[in-house]
Amino acid sequence: MRSLFRFSGLSLVVATTVAGCATSSLKPSAQEPTPPPGSPHVEMAPIPNPERKSAPPPAPVEPRHVRLSPAEAAPQRVAPAPPEQAPVNVDPKRAAQLRAAGLEQLNRGAINRAITLLKQANELDPGNALIKRDLDRALRIARALQAKP
Repeated sequence: MRSLFRFSGLSLVVATTVAGCATSSLKPSAQEPTPPPGSPHVEMAPIPNPERKSAPPPAPVEPRHVRLSPAEAAPQRVAPAPPEQAPVNVDPKRAAQLRAAGLEQLNRGAINRAITLLKQANELDPGNALIKRDLDRALRIARALQAKP
């Protein structure tokens, strides 16, 4: 126990010197003014410009004329995007119930039953990222269990 608290004379001097250097660098010097409390930053002195020259205004940009071939100049016809239709059987409340049941089965170790419930939940609410994440997790667990010899 005593050996833990014994320092050689040199290590004690080094430790004291390092500690003194670290604390002395934190003290503000007399030359540098300290910012007032609550000030977010210190203002810098303006840069002197003895000649008082201003920068020249930017040159105007002239439009460039590009000749297009007749094929490029013809208007392109783009087919309108089909309207996004929501799936017919969307039921977020039932999907949340199926997700909860699937997570319960996953925690019990019934991986196949959990996958079935989470797939049903995903069909009822395909935009739900939580259901997709849980289904992916259950599928990873099932693959890991199948890979075990």
